[in-house]
Parts: sequence; structure tokens; C-alpha cells
Amino acid sequence: MIAKLDLSGVLLGWYLDTDSVDEPKVTVTKEVWQQAIDINANKYVDGNFVFEDLRTDEQKAVDIREQRNWLLNKSDWTQASDIPQTTKDAWATYRQSLRNVPQQETFPTSVTFPTKPAGE
Repeated sequence: MIAKLDLSGVLLGWYLDTDSVDEPKVTVTKEVWQQAIDINANKYVDGNFVFEDLRTDEQKAVDIREQRNWLLNKSDWTQASDIPQTTKDAWATYRQSLRNVPQQETFPTSVTFPTKPAGE
């Protein structure tokens, strides 16, 4: 199996035919190929396939906000008038924590999403 790379080590694709793949390339065993597939590897660094988040901070921020908005929309039902107040309160706290995700100190490189209220 051949891994085709760009000059910075970004994985461009996998090939069976070694003759048709130009340099830079790396020949790997089936086991190494499977390990790379299992971790969704996209880069070859210091002799190892790794996953590296190649998105810009701006794209990470967009993606995180989309996930946060999806979680907010999915929990809208918790604030309906026929929901018990204790349930509403627990979910209101969770929802506010979701809204605060972009204010986390490490946003957008690393964020922690809140845990849904217990029993829900």
C-alpha cells in the first residue's frame, strides 16, 4: 500500500500501484494502513500517520457554534409551558452553559460542552 503525500506531509490518498505514484510517498504494510484508517489519519509526521486538525480557527469557531446551535435547538422543548419547573430550571442552566461556550478561554481551539441534565 502506498500513501501519497504533499511536501508538508499531508496525506493525499492511498494507492495499490507503486509505479503510478510520484514522490513524496510512503510504502506501508496493511497493518499500518489499517491503523491510519482507524484514526482518520491525514498527515505523516516523523514516521507516523497522525490526525491533525487542519481547519483554521475561524472554521473551528463556525463548526463549534453550529454544534452548539444544534444542541440548543434540540433542547427547545425543555422550555415549553407544560414542562415542570424543576426540569425547566435544570435545562435552562444547561442551555445557558451552551450559550457561554464561545466565551471559554480556549475557544475555538479546545472547548468543553456542558453535560445534559441527569435523567433526560
